Amino acid sequence: MLLLRTAFRWVAGQPVSDGAVGPPQVAKTFMLDARKAAHARGFAFSVDPLPNPKLFTVRMTNRGNAPLENPTVKV
Repeated sequence: MLLLRTAFRWVAGQPVSDGAVGPPQVAKTFMLDARKAAHARGFAFSVDPLPNPKLFTVRMTNRGNAPLENPTVKV
């Protein structure tokens, strides 16, 4: 389902994004463990286009019960 949603966003010209949490070295590499940790800890994010095709918004939310270590979003 994720691949299908990502493909439709890409075809529509919308930003495709991914999120991760953890130590800086792990979060910025977006390894599978960091992405799974983000999902398990309640890290939610959205990247949406604006009317100007060169701009977009990024919204990050912590839906978990504890602070997130280095929440990171890649577009």
